[in-house]
Amino acid sequence: MSTFALVNSDTNSDLVPQNVHLNLFVLPGILGRYRMLVEMGVHFACKTDDGTTQELNGFEVELPFVVPDATAFEDVSNRLTDATNLRMVFGKCKENDGLITWSTGVTEDGSPVETTARLVPIRRDDGTKCLNKDETASRSFWHFKVNQKITKSKGLYIRLRFSVHDQRIWRWHRGIMGRNGAFFDLRLQDVRSLDPTVIPIEKLSEIGGCNVHLVVPQWMESTSLSPSTKYTRLFEGRVWEPYLGCKTDFWRREMFAVYAWEDQNISPDSPFRLFGTFRTFPGTPKPVFFFFAVTTVACATSALIWIIGRYSFSPPLASSDWNGFKAHILKIVSALGIVGVVALVTKYWKTSNLIIRWIARGISALERFLMRRP
Repeated sequence: MSTFALVNSDTNSDLVPQNVHLNLFVLPGILGRYRMLVEMGVHFACKTDDGTTQELNGFEVELPFVVPDATAFEDVSNRLTDATNLRMVFGKCKENDGLITWSTGVTEDGSPVETTARLVPIRRDDGTKCLNKDETASRSFWHFKVNQKITKSKGLYIRLRFSVHDQRIWRWHRGIMGRNGAFFDLRLQDVRSLDPTVIPIEKLSEIGGCNVHLVVPQWMESTSLSPSTKYTRLFEGRVWEPYLGCKTDFWRREMFAVYAWEDQNISPDSPFRLFGTFRTFPGTPKPVFFFFAVTTVACATSALIWIIGRYSFSPPLASSDWNGFKAHILKIVSALGIVGVVALVTKYWKTSNLIIRWIARGISALERFLMRRP
């Protein structure tokens, strides 16, 4: 399922997650692909305000996707030390020597309620590790090492980013001519989709509040959302590139829609559940684009084969040899086509699935190279 679950692995019950921030970015890639970036920010603080200092050793999280190893996530706390990036994430806020202060609401008399926390990086060492993963169910259970002191007035803030491929939060709906819609399903502290042998239900943390943001291309139109959004906005992708550290789209011209939700007092008895459906905006010329893309690739391939056979040999091939060369090329192209069809038909077999995974990894590597900020 698509559940985030926070477990306070520390024996000190006075340390709790006050706020959880979850952001999902659905960004266009290359060759019709899409990149999924998931961000998780957690603010830890003490329940009591007696002035004592507590130490948080670490915390555990179940993620609704598989993270292969500790190198597959990025700590983005260092990006929040930049004033521009900090305003992009928290709006009206300030940073001073690693301490960030942001507004979390207003009181009855209209004065702002501010929260102060210290940015804490998560290092990829022996203390941060995957405790359990299930690739079939697309989920993994992680322990993140912290070892930092906390007070009520100055908590800790941790923010991580994951580049996700196999996940169940955002699932595309495919039609005859490709993607024509998507389902969005996100849950927090929902015990119904957890494995009690991996996560003891009684150890799930109570969370003071959560903020969820979904960022999708503007041509994705929401058809149903439950619960309703707190607000919806448009933003230019290029504005977020310094914070994301990559292009939001190849041509850097895409506009994105931001959907925001907010909830308070989340617990196993009162989980946060979010569901939405989207469709491509009417008039998006995807079938026409697909037809011209296939035609262009076919013509370019045919021209390349002709040029190779005609001009790469010295002296030029005789007519009979040229016909034989074309026959060999046709056999190779036919063989590749048959392999592709077999791989698609039997894509759930281990061999073809492995081939598809390696091809996807190659495309992902090319995508990361092309989507770097100039």
